[in-house]
Amino acid sequence: MQKQNILVDELFGHGASVDSPDGRDYPYDDVAGEAPVAVDWKNGFDIRNILRCDIPIKNQMRSWSCVGQGASYYEWVLLKRAANTAGIELDPISAKAIYSQINLGYGQGASIRDAFLLGLNWGALHEKQVPSSWPDGTTDEEFMIDKSWKTAALDALAKLLQGKDARLIQANDNMDLFALAIANNFGVVGGVIGSNGHGWGYGDDPTPPNPGDNTWGHCLYFGAFGIDEQGKFIASPNSWGQVVERPQGAWQPGYAPGYGWQKLRADYFTRALQFNPWTYTEKIDEQKLTPIPVPTDFVHTFSPSIYYGSKNSEVAALQTALVVQHYLDPQYITGYYGPLTAAAVLKFQLANNVDVVSVLESLRGRVVGPKTTAALNLFFKQQI
Repeated sequence: MQKQNILVDELFGHGASVDSPDGRDYPYDDVAGEAPVAVDWKNGFDIRNILRCDIPIKNQMRSWSCVGQGASYYEWVLLKRAANTAGIELDPISAKAIYSQINLGYGQGASIRDAFLLGLNWGALHEKQVPSSWPDGTTDEEFMIDKSWKTAALDALAKLLQGKDARLIQANDNMDLFALAIANNFGVVGGVIGSNGHGWGYGDDPTPPNPGDNTWGHCLYFGAFGIDEQGKFIASPNSWGQVVERPQGAWQPGYAPGYGWQKLRADYFTRALQFNPWTYTEKIDEQKLTPIPVPTDFVHTFSPSIYYGSKNSEVAALQTALVVQHYLDPQYITGYYGPLTAAAVLKFQLANNVDVVSVLESLRGRVVGPKTTAALNLFFKQQI
């Protein structure tokens, strides 16, 4: 396959902006549980086998819209999976409808967090409603950031990702956790640091940048993982057109995971060249979980931090403390940190002057940090 000159130094790059730290982000790491299931690297995983079809490859061309491209891949996968169950055909999701609403300005790219929050709070539209290319099939930055398409009628048609939570994979050097999120949540959208001349525009195995290279940030949807003669990999269709050879022709069910996609290896994790990987998880209804009995003479030493969405024994201990303090009903000692627990945490924090009221209210009880655990330990720390 002839090399495609789609990457130009000092012109193309930084489509994915690094998210600034935000204590309100919900970590995926805690949702994975205290003892994550071992990843089956040998058999691998490919979302196309779940969908029973290939995923059309996107091409952002001369635009910085990779975050919109990556998010639209993922939203299409989630909606396609539901549509398959209902026997419905599904048009591609519009990358322009996403990118035009979250871009940071001409040529500045976008934040992956903003794309996920837009998906939750606004939704998604299809390419037939908001095309991501001109009539001749080309696209560029000016076209992708234009919002003249946006009307109240189209806003009303946007499909919300109801029943989902957006979660950040904090241990972004943990390749196993990354693969687990791909399999459990049908994909991950994350940023990578790359540089030109390392196979991104023409090969299936792009390599990390060398010291001194001009680097850029790029957003990818990852929907496959596995292991081959070169080792473990995660794979992405990317959004620069079909740049990977397909010697066996079009993808077919049963092909090796990642067939026809670009693969990132372990060095992208060990060298911290991944950033801001996000995934969607299902919301859990606390009221439908089986309660854990309240122990007598409860004592516990709490350690920071405990986050909204976690499901483990430390959450059960937190809930028990909240029950003892009369902030939570005993039936909600379930080990899952959901909205009812968060509301009880906020009441505890406010009653004990854990922090400034405006700070506590902004976090909505969804983080139990050092100040809150110190307050809890005043009541419940086991005396030695």
